[in-house]
Amino acid sequence: MEVTEKQWAAFFHEINPGFFNPDHDERMQKDKTSSEMCLDLRKFDENCYEKKFPENITFGCLNKDLDELLAVVEKVMPIWVPLFDGRTKVYCGFVDGKIVSFCMVEDLGEHILAGERVKIGSPGCAGTLPEYRNRGIGTVMLRNVTKILRDAMYDYSYVHHTYETEWLKKLGYEVALRWDDRGFIWS
Repeated sequence: MEVTEKQWAAFFHEINPGFFNPDHDERMQKDKTSSEMCLDLRKFDENCYEKKFPENITFGCLNKDLDELLAVVEKVMPIWVPLFDGRTKVYCGFVDGKIVSFCMVEDLGEHILAGERVKIGSPGCAGTLPEYRNRGIGTVMLRNVTKILRDAMYDYSYVHHTYETEWLKKLGYEVALRWDDRGFIWS
């Protein structure tokens, strides 16, 4: 199934009503292009990115108090802290048992795309502490979240509002839409 930009745009407005209103999102940067990215999970290659880590680097769903997570989110992207309210599953990368990387595992529901009812999930608000970046921890974490979504029978994985297109392309994600503070930028 091929989903067009216009169909992704309709989905975007469905899950983000009023997004381009002037006061909707203070995270939006003037004159900076952001992307919406998607991956058809039926085509996802879980071996697209491999990395070996020492035993002290592990991954898994957060099963403890939110305080440590919120402190890490605060260091990475303070504006995201209110989004981590304990209602959404969070997957993390750990070094010596401490959180260094995090990502929400979100259910965006069922939607009609290209005339087909599909289930869409999202790795949301993914971040890694600056001192642990460029080691593959965040990439493996995101790959694992994508596998979780696929294994949970989602049809698509959708990433909202990202500037990290090259990073996500490593895992097979493709740009579905591009936009800036004025609206969509059509291909």
